[in-house]
Amino acid sequence: MGQTSHQQPRITVAVRAPWTSLLTYTVPTAAPPLGTIVQVPLGKTQTVGIVWDTPAQKNAPQKDSPQKSPLQESSPQEDKINLREIGAMLDIPPVSAGFRRFLAQASDWTMTPLGGIIGAVLPRDVWARPPKHPRQRKKPDDEAVIPPSPQAVHTLTPAQRAGVATLAAAARAKTYRAFALTGAPGAGKTDVYFGALAACLAQGQQGLVLMPEISLTSQWIDRFTAHFGFAPCVWHSSLTPAKRREAFRASTTGEAAVIIGARSALFLPLARPGLIIVDEEHDSAYKQEDTMTYHARDLAVARALGENIPVILTSATPSIETVVNLRQGRYHAVHLPSRPLGRAPPKLHIIDQRPHRGAIISPPLRAAIDRAIGAGTQALLFINRRGYAPVTLCQACGHRLECQRCDARLIHHKAEGQLRCHLCGYHCPLPLACPSCGTSGDLIPYGLGVERVAAAARQMFPSARLMALSSDLLSARNETLKAITDGQVDLIIGTQLLAKGHNFPLLAVVGIIDGDAGLDTADFRGMERAFQLLGQVAGRAGRNETIGHAFVQTYQPDHPVIRALVSDAPKAFIDQQITEREKAGLPPFARLATITIAGRQEGPVRTFCEKLVRTKPAAKGMNKGIKVFGPAPTPRTRIGGWIRWRFLLQTARQGRLQPYIRQWLPPRPPAQLRLRVDIDPYSFL
Repeated sequence: MGQTSHQQPRITVAVRAPWTSLLTYTVPTAAPPLGTIVQVPLGKTQTVGIVWDTPAQKNAPQKDSPQKSPLQESSPQEDKINLREIGAMLDIPPVSAGFRRFLAQASDWTMTPLGGIIGAVLPRDVWARPPKHPRQRKKPDDEAVIPPSPQAVHTLTPAQRAGVATLAAAARAKTYRAFALTGAPGAGKTDVYFGALAACLAQGQQGLVLMPEISLTSQWIDRFTAHFGFAPCVWHSSLTPAKRREAFRASTTGEAAVIIGARSALFLPLARPGLIIVDEEHDSAYKQEDTMTYHARDLAVARALGENIPVILTSATPSIETVVNLRQGRYHAVHLPSRPLGRAPPKLHIIDQRPHRGAIISPPLRAAIDRAIGAGTQALLFINRRGYAPVTLCQACGHRLECQRCDARLIHHKAEGQLRCHLCGYHCPLPLACPSCGTSGDLIPYGLGVERVAAAARQMFPSARLMALSSDLLSARNETLKAITDGQVDLIIGTQLLAKGHNFPLLAVVGIIDGDAGLDTADFRGMERAFQLLGQVAGRAGRNETIGHAFVQTYQPDHPVIRALVSDAPKAFIDQQITEREKAGLPPFARLATITIAGRQEGPVRTFCEKLVRTKPAAKGMNKGIKVFGPAPTPRTRIGGWIRWRFLLQTARQGRLQPYIRQWLPPRPPAQLRLRVDIDPYSFL
């Protein structure tokens, strides 16, 4: 297999390997069709890849050949090396040219070698071990399962019917268009895009629905099943290997009509893609910052364009990027101005905490909770901090306990008797004495976390059925959410997990404990995120027959974010944010990228950064207008024991930073260092 003959056909394969793009192999007979999934030798191991190109198409690309990414490596000079032969063709349908175009674009944009993208498309657990009893694969369109007709659940409003008509027509047209489906929380956006899904399924196509928190979508799945009469296929990283193989098979063969998943579902090869929906498109959870860095919302639009299908972005609080795309005509608007059945939005009440300082739950909020529970409805207390307290300090010397591996304070988790770092996972028991001064008994928790708010609520409302929710406290999430929906809980205390599209029919009162969290930050997206989060949480109240009230406790009642919530006129706030970003040359009116260099010791990191400064390309010609700032230590310089320095790059919106970065950076950093490029970064810590 190590020898090659000039008569043997040759193919290039996008191999599942994070460091490469395309490798050339021979085939024993005729070349397999483009897009075929094949097993190939790589070093001393076997891996898989996608047949990407053939010699016949190098000089004259055919219709089915995707445009190559600048990151793809040129094929070796075949007359001078021995090529290896491919192995078996896997029992997975070939991927389409449109999907391969999307993968090439994702590789180019994120600056990830194509092999790293293939790792997301073909995760090892879906091909390394075939099922014990493989099923007969269904043929394409003619034998695909046709799902049952959707069931009418309730009457739509005129605005909803108009939205369904617009989106369903786009789904039937089978061509690319991008839509932003907006409206207040509880306005019925899900019912509208269900109409688009129904039209997609009626055409024999598949629908892909992305959600920011797949582990909290049980309500959505129940609602979908009641509406359509069948359950969607679920895809996320927490599935068992067997369930992932089954979900992958159903998606790639077309047996699964609708797939719902977290951001990784974006890379599922679908047999007949017809529609992509990004629910809660504003959510920062769509930003992937480990290994390959990308924003799933933006790549969803790129995939829809590559596959020539419509995409729908939904949110009650759309991102500024989406708002600007709407105003500039790149996206088409579908807006729901009010809640169905004449239901009023929740009444917003601002509680100035200055007269109530020291009170976790202020008297006005306590009275509202008492009224809600007394009336047989529910109340929710929101605090966006896990644990009991964000700081543990020594009253004797003022020392604050910090992580040994990160520039971060340890979070006190009282239920576990532990101090935890939420950045690297380090944890330790609460010490008996201060590690700085040695004083015993003077370590106290300072600040508010969800556990501390829950403890205060238990004392204040001893007879209430109380439940606390956060990623630390919640084990059986689906059962917990069902208990809330069924009215088995009076008072809910939770973090941002509760702000992501849940519908609690009995929820009458929402209390935001710390409305000031996130208001004062140097991050240019900070105020936007705070506004979105507060608006989403407040919107949980009064979504059904119950009249809703939302209370925001704040020490800054005149802050622009708080004023925008109270006035119920977010347009002026968003307009101001857009104006400020345009003046400052910030996204979406500019392109940003970060280059982060990390090492165990600061010396090698500093030396490598100084070398990059010396070799930085000039900002002229095609590089004109590119600005480079730094290097400088990141605000949290040490995370997990790694010292991090960073460059920030900026250019105009129509510019591209990727060619400049490729021209600048070496193929690989020194062995003891890590280098990461993030195009359109969302985190600057």
